[in-house]
Amino acid sequence: MYHVVVNPSSCSGKGIVLWGSVEEELKKANVEYEVYFSEKSGDIKKRMEELSALPDSEVDVILLGGDGTVNEALQGMNPLSKFVLGYLPTGSSNDLARDLKASFNPAEAIKHIISQDNIINMDIGVVHYEDEELSKKYGDRRFSVSAGIGFDAAICAEAMHSKMKDRLNKIGLGKLTYGGIGIKQVFSAPKSPCKLWLDDSDTPIVFDKIFFIAFMNHKFEGGGFKFCPDADYSDGILDLCTVGAVSIPTFMMALPKAAKGTHFSVKGLAPYKAKKARIHIDTPLWVHTDGEVETRATDITVTLCEERLKFII
Repeated sequence: MYHVVVNPSSCSGKGIVLWGSVEEELKKANVEYEVYFSEKSGDIKKRMEELSALPDSEVDVILLGGDGTVNEALQGMNPLSKFVLGYLPTGSSNDLARDLKASFNPAEAIKHIISQDNIINMDIGVVHYEDEELSKKYGDRRFSVSAGIGFDAAICAEAMHSKMKDRLNKIGLGKLTYGGIGIKQVFSAPKSPCKLWLDDSDTPIVFDKIFFIAFMNHKFEGGGFKFCPDADYSDGILDLCTVGAVSIPTFMMALPKAAKGTHFSVKGLAPYKAKKARIHIDTPLWVHTDGEVETRATDITVTLCEERLKFII
């Protein structure tokens, strides 16, 4: 039995359009399936919790949506090892699909999912809020692609409430939303003194000011920026992209380089690798997981789940 979960509103309605083609392919393959359509935020997490409670030792899920849809699904998968996830991307950024080279063609994607001829064990990250009140309110938050604090999360926070994003998604130009907001945030996003501890080190890496830090499982973030070109989604290691107190002209020069993954040649940008990263900043900054934003924070710890997710590509 395949449990198909569809976010019909992903990319302003592309999810429901794609479902028509996927359903046709499932019928051609003569496989047993059931379909669930989300209606609001939280529905997909709840559905995953229901599937987690099934007595089956393994649950096959086909998910239609964007990076945010995958993120919501992760919050309800317990244990992760119980699930085998097939994925058809319908989002505006699709950084997960970009790194996995996942097919956007329904016929090809369903063929791979049903045959399960290429299953990877994918690392899943976790953000933990060190502040007791934030931890109690939001809990730990999983992510597949990346988490971040500062500039990149500030873009996500504003985009989540942008009416222009929905309008542009309808005509296939959703990325322009992030571009416009990104330019605005280059000038307005706050910087803060920062300390970063890697693994079990007692000695922090000190930044006079931090613009943002991205914690990456995959190479791409923000709709194709290769912030961590050496990231490997199955190596059990987080890759970090840190951007310190660089000037606005310097940062604007670095962004085009980030599209190719050559931005670390710019002074003030540095990569790190670790299994655990703990950060303290003096000023609360926005935090995101796969582009989903809940709150600002000053102290977070980012690690990887002990379990990995079986993912069909």
